[in-house]
Amino acid sequence: MHAENTKECSDVTRDQGKRASAIYRVRAMARYVACLAGKPEDQWPPPTL
Repeated sequence: MHAENTKECSDVTRDQGKRASAIYRVRAMARYVACLAGKPEDQWPPPTL
């Protein structure tokens, strides 16, 4: 999951700029933390802006 999010963050940077990437990275980390905490996927934050 972390590797997928890293690639997606790079894509966001290329397509939408550094600010959008920073926002995306915060959300990706929140999703990763929820995953590690064992929460069901339907309780994770949304992946998109």
